[in-house]
Amino acid sequence: MNTSLSLVLIIFSVLWFFILLGCIKASKITVKYSMVWFLVIIIVLFVGLFPNFLETIGTFLGFTYLSNFVIGILITLLMLIILTLTVIVSNLKQTVRLLIQELSLLKDKVNTLEKKKK
Repeated sequence: MNTSLSLVLIIFSVLWFFILLGCIKASKITVKYSMVWFLVIIIVLFVGLFPNFLETIGTFLGFTYLSNFVIGILITLLMLIILTLTVIVSNLKQTVRLLIQELSLLKDKVNTLEKKKK
Protein backbone atom coordinates (compact mmCIF):
# COMPACT_ATOMS: atom_id res chain seq x y z
CA MET A 1 0.00 0.00 0.00
CA ASN A 2 1.45 3.36 -0.95
CA THR A 3 1.94 6.22 1.49
CA SER A 4 -0.69 8.48 -0.06
CA LEU A 5 -3.39 5.85 0.55
CA SER A 6 -2.16 5.40 4.12
CA LEU A 7 -2.34 9.15 4.64
CA VAL A 8 -5.87 9.27 3.24
CA LEU A 9 -6.96 6.46 5.59
CA ILE A 10 -5.47 8.25 8.59
CA ILE A 11 -7.11 11.56 7.68
CA PHE A 12 -10.42 9.81 6.97
CA SER A 13 -10.43 8.03 10.33
CA VAL A 14 -9.57 11.22 12.25
CA LEU A 15 -12.31 13.18 10.46
CA TRP A 16 -14.81 10.38 11.01
CA PHE A 17 -13.87 10.32 14.70
CA PHE A 18 -14.61 14.04 15.09
CA ILE A 19 -17.86 13.73 13.13
CA LEU A 20 -18.92 10.90 15.44
CA LEU A 21 -17.99 12.93 18.52
CA GLY A 22 -20.05 15.83 17.16
CA CYS A 23 -23.03 13.52 16.72
CA ILE A 24 -22.66 12.28 20.29
CA LYS A 25 -22.43 15.84 21.67
CA ALA A 26 -25.50 16.86 19.67
CA SER A 27 -27.36 13.82 21.06
CA LYS A 28 -27.93 12.42 17.58
CA ILE A 29 -26.41 9.11 18.62
CA THR A 30 -25.74 7.58 22.03
CA VAL A 31 -22.37 6.35 23.16
CA LYS A 32 -23.79 2.83 23.40
CA TYR A 33 -24.68 2.75 19.72
CA SER A 34 -21.53 4.52 18.58
CA MET A 35 -19.21 1.77 19.79
CA VAL A 36 -19.43 -0.12 16.50
CA TRP A 37 -18.47 3.03 14.63
CA PHE A 38 -15.53 3.58 16.98
CA LEU A 39 -14.40 0.02 16.22
CA VAL A 40 -14.53 0.74 12.48
CA ILE A 41 -12.55 3.96 12.99
CA ILE A 42 -9.89 2.12 14.99
CA ILE A 43 -9.56 -0.55 12.31
CA VAL A 44 -9.24 2.03 9.51
CA LEU A 45 -6.70 4.01 11.54
CA PHE A 46 -4.72 0.84 12.28
CA VAL A 47 -4.63 -0.05 8.57
CA GLY A 48 -3.48 3.48 7.74
CA LEU A 49 -0.73 3.42 10.35
CA PHE A 50 0.51 -0.10 9.61
CA PRO A 51 -0.13 -0.81 5.92
CA ASN A 52 2.32 -3.72 5.73
CA PHE A 53 0.40 -5.54 8.44
CA LEU A 54 -2.62 -5.76 6.15
CA GLU A 55 -0.51 -7.17 3.33
CA THR A 56 1.09 -9.72 5.66
CA ILE A 57 -2.26 -10.92 7.01
CA GLY A 58 -3.74 -11.06 3.50
CA THR A 59 -0.85 -13.17 2.25
CA PHE A 60 -1.06 -15.42 5.31
CA LEU A 61 -4.77 -16.01 4.72
CA GLY A 62 -4.12 -16.88 1.07
CA PHE A 63 -5.39 -13.78 -0.71
CA THR A 64 -3.59 -13.27 -4.01
CA TYR A 65 -4.56 -9.63 -4.31
CA LEU A 66 -4.68 -7.16 -1.45
CA SER A 67 -7.80 -5.53 -2.90
CA ASN A 68 -9.75 -8.79 -2.44
CA PHE A 69 -8.70 -8.91 1.20
CA VAL A 70 -9.70 -5.27 1.75
CA ILE A 71 -13.09 -5.88 0.15
CA GLY A 72 -13.55 -8.91 2.43
CA ILE A 73 -12.74 -6.80 5.48
CA LEU A 74 -15.15 -4.08 4.37
CA ILE A 75 -17.93 -6.59 3.78
CA THR A 76 -17.30 -8.07 7.23
CA LEU A 77 -17.43 -4.61 8.85
CA LEU A 78 -20.67 -3.81 7.03
CA MET A 79 -22.17 -7.08 8.19
CA LEU A 80 -21.15 -6.24 11.76
CA ILE A 81 -22.86 -2.86 11.49
CA ILE A 82 -25.99 -4.46 10.01
CA LEU A 83 -26.07 -7.06 12.80
CA THR A 84 -25.75 -4.33 15.43
CA LEU A 85 -28.55 -2.31 13.86
CA THR A 86 -30.74 -5.42 13.67
CA VAL A 87 -30.26 -6.04 17.38
CA ILE A 88 -31.12 -2.40 18.12
CA VAL A 89 -34.28 -2.54 16.00
CA SER A 90 -35.34 -5.82 17.64
CA ASN A 91 -34.91 -4.33 21.11
CA LEU A 92 -36.86 -1.23 20.12
CA LYS A 93 -39.64 -3.39 18.68
CA GLN A 94 -39.95 -5.24 22.00
CA THR A 95 -39.96 -1.94 23.88
CA VAL A 96 -42.71 -0.51 21.67
CA ARG A 97 -44.79 -3.66 22.10
CA LEU A 98 -44.45 -3.42 25.88
CA LEU A 99 -45.39 0.27 25.85
CA ILE A 100 -48.46 -0.44 23.72
CA GLN A 101 -49.56 -3.13 26.15
CA GLU A 102 -49.05 -0.86 29.16
CA LEU A 103 -50.92 1.97 27.44
CA SER A 104 -53.82 -0.36 26.64
CA LEU A 105 -54.00 -1.45 30.28
CA LEU A 106 -53.99 2.17 31.44
CA LYS A 107 -56.74 3.08 28.97
CA ASP A 108 -58.80 0.16 30.21
CA LYS A 109 -58.37 1.30 33.83
CA VAL A 110 -59.38 4.86 32.91
CA ASN A 111 -62.46 3.58 31.07
CA THR A 112 -63.38 1.41 34.04
CA LEU A 113 -63.04 4.32 36.46
CA GLU A 114 -65.15 6.57 34.22
CA LYS A 115 -67.89 3.95 34.06
CA LYS A 116 -67.91 3.64 37.86
CA LYS A 117 -68.31 7.41 38.25
CA LYS A 118 -71.44 7.42 36.07
